Amino acid sequence: MGQDTNRSATNTSRRRILQGLGGAGVTAVAGCLWGDEEDVDISGALDRETVDPDEIKSGGTLRASVPLSPDLFDPPESSAAAASVVHNLFWEELLKTDLDGNVYPWLSKSYEQVEINDIDRTDYEEYMISVPFDENGLPDVSDQIVVSHPDNDPETDDEALVLTVNETQDAVDDGVFGMHFHHELHEGITFHNGEELTAENVVRSYERYENTLMSGQVFDQFLHAEADGEYAVDLYAQLPDAEAVDDILWRIFPTEHIENVQPGDLDPRHGTEPVGISPWEFEEFENEEYLIVSRTDDYWLEEIGLEEKSWWDGPDGFPAGPVIDEIDIEFIKDDSQRNAALQEREIDVTYGVTAEARTNFYTADDFRVSATPGGSYDFLQFPVQTEPWDDVNVRRAVNHLIPRSDIVSSITDNWANEATVPLPELASERGTTDYEQLKEDLAHYNEYDPDRAEELIEASDYEPPFDVTIHTNSGSKDRIRKVELIEQTLNQSGLFEATLEPPGDLNTLVEIAYEPDYYEEGNLVYLGLSGSYNPHSFCEAVHHPDQYNECCNMQNPPGSFPDLIEQMDAAQFGYEVAQDPDLRAERYDELWEQLLEINANSFVEFELSTVSMTDDVRGYNAYPFSSQFLFDPIYNPIDQQLTYLDRD
Repeated sequence: MGQDTNRSATNTSRRRILQGLGGAGVTAVAGCLWGDEEDVDISGALDRETVDPDEIKSGGTLRASVPLSPDLFDPPESSAAAASVVHNLFWEELLKTDLDGNVYPWLSKSYEQVEINDIDRTDYEEYMISVPFDENGLPDVSDQIVVSHPDNDPETDDEALVLTVNETQDAVDDGVFGMHFHHELHEGITFHNGEELTAENVVRSYERYENTLMSGQVFDQFLHAEADGEYAVDLYAQLPDAEAVDDILWRIFPTEHIENVQPGDLDPRHGTEPVGISPWEFEEFENEEYLIVSRTDDYWLEEIGLEEKSWWDGPDGFPAGPVIDEIDIEFIKDDSQRNAALQEREIDVTYGVTAEARTNFYTADDFRVSATPGGSYDFLQFPVQTEPWDDVNVRRAVNHLIPRSDIVSSITDNWANEATVPLPELASERGTTDYEQLKEDLAHYNEYDPDRAEELIEASDYEPPFDVTIHTNSGSKDRIRKVELIEQTLNQSGLFEATLEPPGDLNTLVEIAYEPDYYEEGNLVYLGLSGSYNPHSFCEAVHHPDQYNECCNMQNPPGSFPDLIEQMDAAQFGYEVAQDPDLRAERYDELWEQLLEINANSFVEFELSTVSMTDDVRGYNAYPFSSQFLFDPIYNPIDQQLTYLDRD
């Protein structure tokens, strides 16, 4: 572990800030340092900082801060964005993406798509087993379900047909699968405990995801994995899928975690430290306070060499691994306290500061803000099976009372874009035939229009005013301010009597909202979520029944909108769509309008992904997702991306 010269001083100073200044004090200090508010052109934050290999300085401790301590270190039982920042420190995957979402071999030396078949889920019927429905109308089986027959109906049938993990081998042996990918692994890659990575680790790691919080996301498309010798693996997708190449890839674990650690127990608070494959090894963790990781002595890429990667075409002297010795991460929930910690240079880098502070750091001489179009978005979710939200007119009325323009300009300081449609620029290349035209055609759905809201209520089956309770997470001042503004516009309309009730921090809110009967309470939930380069991530996670009580469909149980699900699946899955990007884009164009018609979720804004830092941090560039905060910006040779410290 690298030298820790600042922890005692940092904690002492943090206590002083908490006890003495508070939010008002921080604002005053910021005002003294940066002066009066003024309109600022933030476009310069989008510029990328390049690194000259001859100027790189090795060593040092990067002091970072994130808003929340991870709920769990164990990936199969955690869907929180805060936890994914930590997961990425320890577990690399077979493939890696660049800044634009293009996929390259990483732990894999090479990979190829071997075969694609024109099948649907009914083709698995002869391999399925029959199981009873439980009292909740779900198939009652202890083994992980991989494929459910689309005709299963608990209202008319006593039993369901399902394919579990026990039957997938037979289907694959008979050539029944959607897609087949073959990966050749690098030899000599080792986990932090010295165990060599083999095909068996890849195959058996999927076992750790069975019947876990994340199983719905893993087994919505992954079908089967099998080793082909010691250093090659064959992976199978259930259906033809335009995104299958990386959708079916998940974290890879050493044998000791697979055989001896139950899902949820891979956590230092439960006696098991994380062991993965990455440049960083676990050193120390104090719940709700800090995490320390140090650079490993035998990072696999340094052993193999960049020249062994087929995609490498960078300059001589570019390192084959990170050059920072240690990363110290402090967990600071309150935005103002993180602002103060960075302002006082007690930390070097952070994200999630308030928009006002972000602008101040951007204009200050000794700080820098890096931004890039992101995949994070804020949304308001309705319980569509609970009165009065089962009436689409009531839902759409609320949508027309969300002041998106004011939220973006006055609260985010324009570090975000209005969600004119449920698709950000980041995923637009795959998700529409013409992004600008899509926004122009569908803009009327998300316009702030109180008159239209009143018309919709008059056309509904219910009488106003409606009591509305909105849940969101505490700790994010900007998010609270956004919901307060929505609360205000709802109440001013005379159609709603809205109340904001934050039940706690993000982990607390998620725990409450994942209760199976939460939707029956009739609350609206305002949350932030991160999608991906895949346009499907901006519709599936918050609508699909497979994500119910997982991430992040908290309000709409199976059966809420079957026609939409069929249309949604047709945009990503299918023999033609998987091979024809233009056809896929056309189907998404139709889907976005349908999502706006149904309005089960109101998309509010798409954030720029931003990171604020001191001028000691060199070369750091933001990536689209908060989960990448201490991952790709610190080292991604595909983009020739490297961060180093210069404290001189």
